[in-house]
Amino acid sequence: MKYYLALLVIIVVSLLGASKLNTSSDYRVYFEPSDPTVNAKKAFDKKYALDDSLVIILGYDQPIDVSSKALTQYSLINKKLNELSLVNSIQSFSDPLHFANENILLTSDDDENEFISDENGLNKQKNDELLQLNLQQRLALITDNTASKELLSHNLHYGLMIIDADYQNSNKKLIELIATIKQIMATNLAPLDSIKTINYSGTLALNHAYLDVVSHDIKIFIPGLILLLFICLYIFFRHIKLSLAILGGGLLTVVMSIGVAGFMQWPVAAINAFTPVILIGLFVSCIMHPVLGYFNYIAQNYSSEQAMAETISDQKKPILYSQLTTAGGFFLLFFSPSPPVQTIGITIVFGMLFSYIQIRFLMPKLLPLFKVSQSQALMISERLKLKKMGYWIAKFTFPIITISAIIGVFALLSLSKISIDDDVYRYFPPQHEFSQGLNALEQTLGGNRILNYDLNSTEKLAIIKPDAIKHLQAFKLWAEQQSVIKRIQGIVPTLSDNPEDAKSINRLLNIYTVEEMKLHHWLSNDLYSTRVQIVLGQLSARELLDFEKKINQWWQQRLTETNSTLSMSTGLSPDLLFAKLGQQNASSMFLCLSIALLVISLILGVVLKSIKMALFALIANILPLMIVFGIWALIGGYITLGSALVLGMIMGIIVDDTLHILMRYEKLAEPKLDNVYYHISPSIIMTSISLVIAMFVGVFSTFKPIQDLSILAIAIIITAVIIDLILLPSLLNKFQTKDK
Repeated sequence: MKYYLALLVIIVVSLLGASKLNTSSDYRVYFEPSDPTVNAKKAFDKKYALDDSLVIILGYDQPIDVSSKALTQYSLINKKLNELSLVNSIQSFSDPLHFANENILLTSDDDENEFISDENGLNKQKNDELLQLNLQQRLALITDNTASKELLSHNLHYGLMIIDADYQNSNKKLIELIATIKQIMATNLAPLDSIKTINYSGTLALNHAYLDVVSHDIKIFIPGLILLLFICLYIFFRHIKLSLAILGGGLLTVVMSIGVAGFMQWPVAAINAFTPVILIGLFVSCIMHPVLGYFNYIAQNYSSEQAMAETISDQKKPILYSQLTTAGGFFLLFFSPSPPVQTIGITIVFGMLFSYIQIRFLMPKLLPLFKVSQSQALMISERLKLKKMGYWIAKFTFPIITISAIIGVFALLSLSKISIDDDVYRYFPPQHEFSQGLNALEQTLGGNRILNYDLNSTEKLAIIKPDAIKHLQAFKLWAEQQSVIKRIQGIVPTLSDNPEDAKSINRLLNIYTVEEMKLHHWLSNDLYSTRVQIVLGQLSARELLDFEKKINQWWQQRLTETNSTLSMSTGLSPDLLFAKLGQQNASSMFLCLSIALLVISLILGVVLKSIKMALFALIANILPLMIVFGIWALIGGYITLGSALVLGMIMGIIVDDTLHILMRYEKLAEPKLDNVYYHISPSIIMTSISLVIAMFVGVFSTFKPIQDLSILAIAIIITAVIIDLILLPSLLNKFQTKDK
């Protein structure tokens, strides 16, 4: 009775902790808060008032509508958006036109006396020549001569609206904000027949997309997994209650583990949605060995008490060491540079602890309650026994080892072709709203990879003086030779085309504030710095990092050679942050894999008291990874967030079956090879099937890292079970003399 009361208390406490769990929609959750690049990006964003933004891309059949009707609707949209409490600022392609209507752009060299003061302060005199231009001409003039041209496509068929907002990292507020914005846009743009498409991009859209995939995946993962596993367990055991009890144990492990994560407030992101699937799959696979061992003894006419006692005696050490090695493999994810990946590792470590407690202490109480006759147990124990495999393995031992060695060599050669690469913006399917918005943004700007730079001076407004303009002119000449650079945007890049306009901007800044001129995203308030934005074409993460280094080298050499007092920062953008994270995470996962292989081999060597057995374990666990990632490299696959995560975690999964074979091999009666397949093969096959089913649901995720993780994990698990059932027995048969 005390076990059930303790279990009830644990469930209640775990549910309380789980209720505190909150999935962060902020893309920054993937980065360590102390990361220098992340902090530099935060400081940069603060300087230029760059909050998270929603980019709205309006597509037109013809050049953008600038009729009075259209301008009225744009003004109405801006007014309604500005009324939203979470919105901080709005930039619109229509802003330059309204600014031209209300203010003056100086075209002469006259001094500030041209402006007449009155009792209300400075009277902003209008330029008669500018006002005489028609709307289309005025728009062309504005877009050619101000920093606002980043809001329009070259052919004037696309216009951008950039909405900066602070949703206070509240998922609910983000969802409501974007829904409200979409409603405002749809309602007020309806009267304009010229609008062809409305798409959404930017960091707010990216964060919303993360929430969207989490919502989608959670809806299919747990129900889909439970249904598939129940069908699998029922087909094998033909026992409804037992199948439900096993699944219940898996769900209990999930609740307890997530409860810990909730109490600890560990960072949770979209990638963490797959953690419950891994936990249930691991629990089911771990419990297969003792459950099938129990039925084997029942089939031999043991009483339930005797069968359970013998099962515990046989399985006690294998279960302990398999749980420890699995937990150890996942613990290494803690060394990832990404907090959500660390959360996966630590959560599953606790899951293995809770699984062990259930299997070791709760299962012996529950399993005898499921009354199974000797005939039923015999049928269960006979399923999946590979009775003739021992004969074939003994007959073809040498060819199996030789072929495996050849495959290993080819796999090793193929691995030399694999590279680390990733694309955070392609994590979502092509039909997803965010992907469509990204494509539309590429049409507008000519590219979708963004690099921001901070050009600093030692004196006020030196960043728009001839020295700075000459540097940008030289940079633009260099950039014209780089096919990947599509646009260079900002105050100084614009002035480098028309240096005389610097006088106009200088005079305007004596009258208006940076914010009044809507230049606060491009000029610092103290007028010592300016933002330069470079729009690149479609580059992979690896190519982006290489090209960013190339840009940095050009600026360093240029400023050094000219003894300029200006300085240019390194590149800053979410694109670059994720590209660097991908490199760092992949490197750390390779290190985790190496450590896991070494530690697990040492543990097995100590436990089995055999260097030979430890070597066999190393071969059986490294070869599946070599083969699968070798094929992955041959078909053009890269090491991404998902595939890197496989490297870090898979050793903790596949070592379980190898461990059970090696730990029980010496205890088997002769002929040992036949008994491997008679006594161990059913549980090995069932553990692999349950893991494959668990990973299979991830294939239906709308989040590419989870898809990659699932596909690669399935391939490795299948390859590993084949090696465990064919190569490992061959090695044992060939070199079965026990080390002294």
